[in-house]
Amino acid sequence: MKKICVFAMVAAICTCSSLIYWNTTANVVAQEKKADAKKVKELMGQKQNAAQKVMESLMKGDLKSTVEHTAKLKEIRKNVGFNVIQNDRYKFWAEEFEVSADKLIKTAKENNFEGAKMAYLELTMTCFNCHGFVRGKDDTTFELQPIAK
Repeated sequence: MKKICVFAMVAAICTCSSLIYWNTTANVVAQEKKADAKKVKELMGQKQNAAQKVMESLMKGDLKSTVEHTAKLKEIRKNVGFNVIQNDRYKFWAEEFEVSADKLIKTAKENNFEGAKMAYLELTMTCFNCHGFVRGKDDTTFELQPIAK
């Protein structure tokens, strides 16, 4: 009986410690997000406007504007206030965004309209994937592999 009581006490202590740790970690992450929320919202608005202009320039076949607006997207992304989460998955999607944006700029500069369209779709997918991750809706179960440059 004494062994069972000791075991129950140890289990209770471990459970409480785990809950306190995870709750504290979640609160720290939530506070970090909350502290940056206004800046991130402002930057996302800028990024959304630039992304809309990229799509419009592609729809019009204006590859020169595509280069300009994609460069603006990259500039916004590099803003320090944009790094909401500091972990490997977030870093992965940020790097994929950069690779895709570079492809879009390169193909647009080469006047490769079909390549620019594909690079734009790739860029858009990195946005969807990162937003899914940040919102906790990322159910990706495969091992992430970088996009070929």
